[in-house]
Amino acid sequence: MLSILKVLAVTILMLGVLVYGGLIVGIYHYGMWPQIKTGWEKAPYLCFGLPCSAIASFGIVSMLELASDSKETEKLAFKAFGLDFSGPAGPVTLWILCFVAFVWAIKTLAK
Repeated sequence: MLSILKVLAVTILMLGVLVYGGLIVGIYHYGMWPQIKTGWEKAPYLCFGLPCSAIASFGIVSMLELASDSKETEKLAFKAFGLDFSGPAGPVTLWILCFVAFVWAIKTLAK
């Protein structure tokens, strides 16, 4: 049951990405919502980078969790910094690390 919910979450994630992409195409290609376009052009790394970072982090963690061959209780368990991350702490910690890495890269490239 839990794996079905994870597949459903990843499917909803992909649909959300398509809707967000359609919104971007509608704004930039067809000239819809000029107020949103001016706001996005002022800080594109905030308007595009942060949501895409969160989506990409969720996608990476979800795909790793689905591809994990270990038992249900041991999925994405790892040891780092002298601490043991298992159970729900594993995916949450991986999501935070992925998100921070993406945001750091965006901040570095935006300068």
